[in-house]
Amino acid sequence: MRYICDFHIHSKYSRACSKDLTPRKIAEWCEKKGIDVVATSDFTHPAWSSELQKNLEPAEKGLYKLKDCCVASAARNDIHRARFLVSTEVSCIYKRGGKTRRAHHVILMPSLEAAEKFSRVLEDRGFNVRSDGRPILGIDSEEILKIVLDTSPDAMLIPAYAWTPWFSIFGSESGFDSV
Repeated sequence: MRYICDFHIHSKYSRACSKDLTPRKIAEWCEKKGIDVVATSDFTHPAWSSELQKNLEPAEKGLYKLKDCCVASAARNDIHRARFLVSTEVSCIYKRGGKTRRAHHVILMPSLEAAEKFSRVLEDRGFNVRSDGRPILGIDSEEILKIVLDTSPDAMLIPAYAWTPWFSIFGSESGFDSV
């Protein structure tokens, strides 16, 4: 079966993003654009995490849908087709091998509960996940991968960008020359 997916969006809690980005609005636009599965984005932000818990319910394994209470009318049941995959983006900025490294990563979690657990680990380590939907973490990419997989073996970490000019894995300011 073919799915159209967008795994890298943001919430209203990320800098320079629309304040209209709510679960319901995201689902409505998925329907208009033909997107079957969309990222929840920014699950590390406590206010957004609360909105996700309030507005989403489990659908298929690892996916969520809008709760019935969030659909405006019976005529809008089509927005129930959109599925949400629990995700966030983090920016890792750290020193390694005498260079400053900068890498953005998309993190996919199998559930909202796993996302909560991951966010608690970050907060327990002193990272500020409240200032922005895309938290900046002073942590090595390998270490964030370890935290992701310790949270859940079903979780994934994916480099957020490959070819953007600055902070992608091949960007001029990333500190990396290869994967």
